Amino acid sequence: MEAAVVQEEQHHELAPQLQFPPGYHFVPTEQELLSYLRSKIEGQEQPLAVVNEVAILDWQPGSLVEAYKGYGENKWYFFTVREPSSSNKEEEPNRKVRVPGVKATWKATGSVAPIAAARAKQQDDGGKPAEEEEEEEKVIVGTKRVLIYQSSDAEEDGKWSMHEYILKGHAKMGQYALCSIQRKQHSDTVDNAGEGTSSRKRTKATNGDPGKAKKRRTTKPDTQPEGLVLQQLQRDRIHRGTTETEIQDKENCYKEKE
Repeated sequence: MEAAVVQEEQHHELAPQLQFPPGYHFVPTEQELLSYLRSKIEGQEQPLAVVNEVAILDWQPGSLVEAYKGYGENKWYFFTVREPSSSNKEEEPNRKVRVPGVKATWKATGSVAPIAAARAKQQDDGGKPAEEEEEEEKVIVGTKRVLIYQSSDAEEDGKWSMHEYILKGHAKMGQYALCSIQRKQHSDTVDNAGEGTSSRKRTKATNGDPGKAKKRRTTKPDTQPEGLVLQQLQRDRIHRGTTETEIQDKENCYKEKE
């Protein structure tokens, strides 16, 4: 048992910490992450060793983040190789975690989202005036998928999310993906948070039937138009024998209040 623990510690050797100078932060866009991934796939040297290569399925996310905490702040980025799985669909990689004593998996949520980037423009020797330049054309350069960590370990279960980035044309098994790991946010569990919220509100308002929305009840204002007040005064004179002087006094009182 002791030998097994030593072997696991050697396998999960802590990485040297990368310290950014004050004011510097690694906050890449999705397009920039795919650019890092392309460089990795093509064997190019990374400009900064901030994205480490790991076998993500050999770790629980909390332990992985702790080991590489010096490489991130709210998100940690990793290159990992997609592994085939006989129990999943042919297009889907293995998601089951291989940590002794823990039954866990990264469960995909929502749909695969395409990532677009501006197409690289070819230089025109003639040159066009700025006002004549065409609108920037965009092309799909990769995809993103959100996964939630599900584990038999209560301290880890449901508390982490992974964003998996795949370069277009490199989705086969055995190829690299770039993944970010972070504490789970509410938006990670909803494919489109804004649309989902609107849909739920709309269903509640229409009682499940969009074609039969209930009309809101309106209440009449407490104030009455001047004509109605004068009619009431006339009725008072008829039923109670009110004198013309009393009617005039009440009318003047009403007008003064206005």
